[in-house]
Amino acid sequence: MGCILYKLATTRRAFDSDWDTREYKRRGESIDVSIDDTFSEQCKSGIVRNICLMLQIDPTLRPVATYFLDEFSRNYETVNSPQHQDETVMHFHPGDEFEGNLICKPPSKHPSSN
Repeated sequence: MGCILYKLATTRRAFDSDWDTREYKRRGESIDVSIDDTFSEQCKSGIVRNICLMLQIDPTLRPVATYFLDEFSRNYETVNSPQHQDETVMHFHPGDEFEGNLICKPPSKHPSSN
């Protein structure tokens, strides 16, 4: 799911080859997600956060699918609510960490993961 969201948000592949995917796992480094100005800063933050959560190397650090269903449903409702057309609601959780503008670091443990 992380690679799909990455492609939708950036129009580029997260990894160009199987070798790149292997190296991402081996190095354990953060992935750089650069999103253009088509999105607001709040939307960018949410998209980057969700991509990084989905691309956690350790599967136990990835939230369960229902977490993303709830997150995307809330975002959809917020965007399509007439009274909140100009507002964006972000849901951050303890343990989420970010470095720099749009480079994320893996959280130590996500509360919604099983």
